Amino acid sequence: MLQIDHLKHVHKFFRYVGYYGLVRTLFKAYGRSESLLLFIVLRLFVFIVGSTLNRNRSSKIGLIGCGQYGFSTIGYFLVRQGYVITHVYDVDKTQCRKFERIFKSRILMPHQMVDCDRIYIASNHASHAVYASNFVLSNKWVHIEKPIAVDYESLSMLEPFIGTFNGSVGYNRPHSRYTRNVLKILKKNLPISLSFNVVGHNLRPDHWYNNPNEGTRLLGNFSHWIDLTLFLFNHINDRSSLSLCLSLLDDGVIDDNILVDIKSELGSRSTILFQTRSEPILGIQESHFYQQEGETIFIRDYRSIEIISEKYSKRIRTRKDVGHLDMLKIGRSNHSDFERAIETTKLTLAIIDGLRSGAEKISFKRYATNHTKFK
Repeated sequence: MLQIDHLKHVHKFFRYVGYYGLVRTLFKAYGRSESLLLFIVLRLFVFIVGSTLNRNRSSKIGLIGCGQYGFSTIGYFLVRQGYVITHVYDVDKTQCRKFERIFKSRILMPHQMVDCDRIYIASNHASHAVYASNFVLSNKWVHIEKPIAVDYESLSMLEPFIGTFNGSVGYNRPHSRYTRNVLKILKKNLPISLSFNVVGHNLRPDHWYNNPNEGTRLLGNFSHWIDLTLFLFNHINDRSSLSLCLSLLDDGVIDDNILVDIKSELGSRSTILFQTRSEPILGIQESHFYQQEGETIFIRDYRSIEIISEKYSKRIRTRKDVGHLDMLKIGRSNHSDFERAIETTKLTLAIIDGLRSGAEKISFKRYATNHTKFK
């Protein structure tokens, strides 16, 4: 039995390599199992890349929240750019150990990070808004992982920074090369139809993601596709008010297995099916469908895109790219991303309120409702 389990892990490892590449897979593996061999390989990688690009000593970078995401995603993609996380904090000090070993990071309290040039916030969801508002008020460049807030009260701490926020937010899918391909095809001022079919992780009922105080799965996961919907609607100049139909696949369970249909006043439509009835094999799996006039686009798990039009058909396939590298690019600061994250949070909170009250339909007025009619 042990031998069979070992073979399964080896098989999964090589499948991850096919999806993410060798080094990213090693980061993911070390985040969960701090083996000596992985330590040696990753330490050499960080040293060689940092020395080659010669940037890792020029910036002080602080990270709050030292979990798997902070290490295997934020840590990895910063190293890809030649930077390392120099200062870390986590309420669980044992979580900081891998950062000390691989990046030679120092452990500090959050208030001691005032000298850092950039701050990345990837702590428990309920703490994001508090940490972010404090560092923004200190004139720091800040990256806030999603969700940026878990309720209306914490969201109100961030709204005053619309237009002045300096930093980035953790909604990465608009930054994928696949999404950029979609943008090249979509036409302005014409309605679009979107469909997102998502298989999320099957979490235990007592997993902290399901804690209502942490925003539940809806803010923690589902809001990714709300943000992508708003991003694409904005791109075609559709900021009209929205009508939503809400449906639960499992009666009484509002955090998982839901279907949300979004329709704009100008005729754009987005359907999001989020289900967690079985554990995805290689992380979250998703299939996207985009349609506008004679153009049809399919994206499969951010590994391939197929474009079908009257004039041609085209298919592109690469390693999985959900937009992390571009989102975490050093120096990125985008006011529209932050404003959209505020609106994404408001709309997701409205969906949560609707599901909790048993509503099947809700409406949502967007920030900019002064619009001209589409052709």
